[in-house]
Amino acid sequence: MLSSIEAHTRTISSICLIPDGVASSSHDFTVRRWKKEEGSSQKAISLKCLKVIPHKNLVTSVKSQGDAVFSIDWEGTILETDSNDSKIYPCENDSLRTLIHYENKIITGSWSGMLQVIDRRTDEVKSIKA
Repeated sequence: MLSSIEAHTRTISSICLIPDGVASSSHDFTVRRWKKEEGSSQKAISLKCLKVIPHKNLVTSVKSQGDAVFSIDWEGTILETDSNDSKIYPCENDSLRTLIHYENKIITGSWSGMLQVIDRRTDEVKSIKA
């Protein structure tokens, strides 16, 4: 049996696994980190919200790499957060839809069909359009 909780106030746009639970993104301008509560069983899972990460617009995607959570919003803000710190990455496109983390790069996809590759070490951005 799965239990349900009120997680966000608007549409949930993406969910990903993180080492201690899950992260969810929403059109309520937030990303939330959830931890499986003690006492949860295989039949009923209870989640507790550990952290609410605010954005300035609708959050369209969330992905993880280890403890780091990467999220993007409708304005093109790319945010990396872990348990302690946050970093905003530069972006040349304000209509981002999705992203992945690959090695030391963040690769984004936009509604317009453009890919961007952002080097996490140098913040260099390369855009690829067909």
